[in-house]
Amino acid sequence: MTNVQILVSATIVGFFTAVPCWASPLDEVQLQPDPKAEAESSTILDENMVITEAPTPEQAVTGESSPNYYIARQSLALRLGQADGQTVIGFLFQFPKFLSPKFEAGADALEDGDGHIHLAFRWVERERKYFRYSYKAAVDHFMEPKDGLATFASLENYYARGGVAIEYTVWNPYSLRLELEALANIDFEPQTWITLAFMRGW
Repeated sequence: MTNVQILVSATIVGFFTAVPCWASPLDEVQLQPDPKAEAESSTILDENMVITEAPTPEQAVTGESSPNYYIARQSLALRLGQADGQTVIGFLFQFPKFLSPKFEAGADALEDGDGHIHLAFRWVERERKYFRYSYKAAVDHFMEPKDGLATFASLENYYARGGVAIEYTVWNPYSLRLELEALANIDFEPQTWITLAFMRGW
């Protein structure tokens, strides 16, 4: 065998035996599984994978799964109180909205035949709790029946109205609201109102 043949043969043998050495290493090192670790992990999974019954659609809508969750997005309130020594009776409608500020409109009648209409923004704290409190800012218009539509032409009949209130859900979605309000017009003729409202939400 000539030197050339020996060189060629050695090159071929070396090429085929070195191929496995040129392969790329694995990205992850594969270790033999530890039977003890597998047993512990299966025990943890068994403890954490507890199947619980999902709430029914009625519970999800009405909040029955959380008994202190106030569900209403809008409400209608009938209220009775005192306004500078006069009895006042009225209503408030809160337009549908999930989060504050909420928009509401209302009208009140005084015992002497006069009345007020008002539009307000109300900010409610703890909105979904049974006990909550709120404050509002409103524009109010005072109406006298004898003047008719002429009341809208007088700036003295427009008031700024502000109030603070506490509410409690007696039976979801029925609530009671105690509110203290202050009114003042351009001539700074202040009024103080205190009312108790019975609210029905939905």
